[in-house]
Amino acid sequence: MAIIVRSPNWIGDCIMCVPALRALKDHFPDEDIYLAVKHYLYDVYKNLEGIKDIITIPDHVCLNNIFQITGQLKKYRFDSGILFTNSFHSALLFKLAGVSRLTGYSKDFRGFLLDNKIQFPRGSRDKEKHHI
Repeated sequence: MAIIVRSPNWIGDCIMCVPALRALKDHFPDEDIYLAVKHYLYDVYKNLEGIKDIITIPDHVCLNNIFQITGQLKKYRFDSGILFTNSFHSALLFKLAGVSRLTGYSKDFRGFLLDNKIQFPRGSRDKEKHHI
């Protein structure tokens, strides 16, 4: 099985994501885990153990390049995808790339693209919680 993880877009968030990536590898020790990251984040992850490969994606995904990116991702035939981003386009990108099972927060109108929806905390008390 091959798992693709969409990295956050900010360096600090990427660093906070590292324990989750380690836990993912601990939970799925026999699976190949790949990262999809913006090119400027490659160095954050390049020495992280347990990652099969890092796939860089353009800073801006748009109609001009979305099919090129999805074509690149389709070659890997990912069985599962985990989104550490909240954007609609990151879920759409993975879905168009043929990623079978997507997991992520159900927000930004992308819930219909997700197979495993995680409800994002809402309400005044939840605002006190950090996103991590």
